Amino acid sequence: MGIVTKTWSGSEALTAADLNQNFTDIEDYIQALTNSDLSQDAGITSDKLLDRYGPFFITKNLVPHGGAGADFTTEFTMPAQTAQGSATEIGAISVPVPSGKRAYLCSVAFHARLAGTGAPRLWITHAGSVLGGSGGADLSAGTWNYLRNSSPFAAPLLALSHDDEIKFYLGYDGTASTSGLGIDVVLGLKYELTS
Repeated sequence: MGIVTKTWSGSEALTAADLNQNFTDIEDYIQALTNSDLSQDAGITSDKLLDRYGPFFITKNLVPHGGAGADFTTEFTMPAQTAQGSATEIGAISVPVPSGKRAYLCSVAFHARLAGTGAPRLWITHAGSVLGGSGGADLSAGTWNYLRNSSPFAAPLLALSHDDEIKFYLGYDGTASTSGLGIDVVLGLKYELTS
């Protein structure tokens, strides 16, 4: 399929108008390329792609669920602490990052099922720094909580290196006893695609 307007015969004179039109034709063709125009064998590497990241999710149960409904056989009694530095570490997630590639933490979603009347809090840390503020996240509503920016994948929380750890600490305000009947967390990551 020809993509240019003008082709020349042996003795035909070249004009600026014809040549410029052919360059315009080529530029229009390139700008109109779609995924279906490219061969799977084209050998284009991921670092040449405009969107070279894919989403990836890691889930972890931080505090086991004891059973269905209100019938729980396992409870986790939280310490009366109001600061992350003295709260109890209840879990960590080590994030693998392929050599020479990049990864970003885009969001942390967490959910708690609770018993008692205290104000349980969860602190999330990376390399010793608390994410989302020193006060921790209030879990007392028993709903899903989110730590993320307004556009999580366009504006991630932080860059990750191989085997970086995201750690989780649990405590409560000390006013009343609280037991965790189950706490789950989901890390939303974006990984640079491998070629």
